[in-house]
Formats: sequence, C-alpha cells, structure tokens
Amino acid sequence: MERLRELTQRIRPSDVDEGRIGSIELNVWLAQLTGLPLFGLKPETKAESIRLLVVSGVVLPLLFCYVVLEIYDLVLNWDNVDIMTQNMVMTLTHVGYWFKVLNTFYYYEDIRRIVFTLKHLTRTCVLSPGQRETFHQLEVENKVVCLFYFSLVVFSSTLAMVMLLIVPDNLAGKRFPYRVHMPHFLPPIVQYLYMGLSIIWISCGIPTIDNVNMLFMNQICMHLKILNMAFDVLQRQVDPNIWMVSIVKYHSVLINLRQRLEQIYRLPVLFQFVSSLLVVAMTAFQAMSKTLSTSAFGCNWHEFDAQFKRTLLIFMINADRPFLFTAGGFMGLTLTSFANILGKSYSIVTVLRHMYGRAH
Repeated sequence: MERLRELTQRIRPSDVDEGRIGSIELNVWLAQLTGLPLFGLKPETKAESIRLLVVSGVVLPLLFCYVVLEIYDLVLNWDNVDIMTQNMVMTLTHVGYWFKVLNTFYYYEDIRRIVFTLKHLTRTCVLSPGQRETFHQLEVENKVVCLFYFSLVVFSSTLAMVMLLIVPDNLAGKRFPYRVHMPHFLPPIVQYLYMGLSIIWISCGIPTIDNVNMLFMNQICMHLKILNMAFDVLQRQVDPNIWMVSIVKYHSVLINLRQRLEQIYRLPVLFQFVSSLLVVAMTAFQAMSKTLSTSAFGCNWHEFDAQFKRTLLIFMINADRPFLFTAGGFMGLTLTSFANILGKSYSIVTVLRHMYGRAH
C-alpha cells in the first residue's frame, strides 16, 4: 500500500497542509483531455487555459454533431427492431453524456464552491496522524479507480476504431457502436475517422464527468470518517465545549455539501437510472421471439403434409415463450418488475420512517 501511495503521489500529488485533493485534480485533468473546459478546479497556467479553450471549441461541436447524426439514424430506422435497439443503446448513453455536460456547465459555479469547500475542510480539519492516513488512503483508491477506468475505456474504444478501419464495410454506420447516419458527401476515410474518434472522445468523457460526482461523494464520506475520529481526541482538548462546537459546525458544513450535491446531480442520476433501465428493456425486447409464431403461421403451411404441420405447431408453441433475462434468476428484467421494485421500496421506506418517527 505504501508503494502504491508513492506511485500515485507522483500523479497530481495530494497535500493535506495545502488542502490539495489530487484525485479531483487528476479527474479534472483527464476531463480536460477529452475537451471539457473545466477551468478553475485545479492550478492552470494561462497557456494551458488557452490550449483547453481551443481544443474544447473544436471537439465539443464535432461531438454534438455526431450525437445528432445518431439520433437522425434512429429516426430513419425506427421500424427496424434490431437497428433501433443497437442505436438506442448508444444514443441514450451519448445523450446522457451531453445532459451531464450541460448540467455541469449550468451548476459550474456551485461545483467550484464545493471544490473550494472540500479543500478548506481538508486543510483545516484533517489534523491527527490517523485522519491524515485516512485521507491519503482514500486518495490512493480514488486515483487508482480513475486511472484504471479511463485506461480501460481508452483501450476498448481505440480497439473498436482499429476494427472499424480494418473492416469498415461491416461496421461503419451499420453496427454497434457505430450505428450512425453519416453525410454522404464526406470521403469514406473521413467518415471512418470521424466515427472512430468521436466514439473514443465520448467514451473517455463519460467516466470523467461521472467521476466528478462520485469523487465529491467519496470526499464527504471520508470527512464523515474524519469527524468520527475527532471524538477520539475529545478528552485531550483544553476546552471540550469549544471542541464540540467545532464538531457541530464541521458536521453542518458536510450536511450542506450533501444538499448541494443532491441539488446539482439529482436529475443526471435520475436520467442515468432511467436510461439504463431502457437499455436493459430494449435489449431484452430484442431477444423476445413472440413474433416468430406469427411469422410461422403466415407461411404456406396448408400446402404441406401433416408431419410438417405437427412440427410447425410444436415450433409455434415453443416460440410463444419469450427469451427472458433475469437478475440472478430471481426476477425478470422487465418494466413490470421495475415497477414492483419501486412500489415495494417505497413501502419499506414508509414503514421505516413511521417506525423511526415513533421511536423519537
């Protein structure tokens, strides 16, 4: 663990005394590599700011146009279940990416204040050796996750682009993850590069924009641990009352941070949840075979002998059983199951709130 900490400290080092949170700076830097102009969340020179502004001014409009072309392809192929499902999976993911980006820009000043508050808390509240060790341990975990996730996405999306360039006739604009309607006036090589690079940039941008929220939540959880450890040194303080007041203020700041994060990210999280559900539902729907029995009945079965008709009947009976994916074999991945889960979850929450209210 100590060796891993030394290695991660070489990448955007974390410093308690300066209030420097290296994991947030690392994630912001990775996001900037994908063209997101996240200024002011980490130290930057004027040259870096200009370079980022130029890159984002070129990359973001191209990525936006690519998602529009995906949506256009979805409209053109709405009557084809197979094509629509392939497109829907990618389009929902990419639309979700843009929704999160726009949400980040809309609340950007609030996000900057949250980063400033977290730095201030780190500088002023992480004091004892145990608290510092907790902070650095979390920083190692956050950095490793950021780098691993980002590297994995870079590798897989780059490999997809290699396959696109090798066999463009089978992939370009036709199959997942390149289900998109490209302008015909563009030369083929330009289309291939545009598709491949767009998928790489969007795929790499998604984990960085998601990690912003996750890192904030991890930091709050870390500070709750720090706050819990503050009671271990309570007896050593000269004035325990003053120390207790500082603990209450510390806790109040964390509550306020949670409320601000909830305000900023509640809609993106909801969109992510609903879109993931739709992706699963569409994938399961594509695998259903209920239309097989209709197609079988529509053939010229009356022109064949009795053995053919009996075999056809057996097939139609089997075809009426849909292919259903399950969650651990306990329930089917259907909209009905999802609605039941929501209903039962709300009932459990209501009972717990009622019991908690009576106890207090």
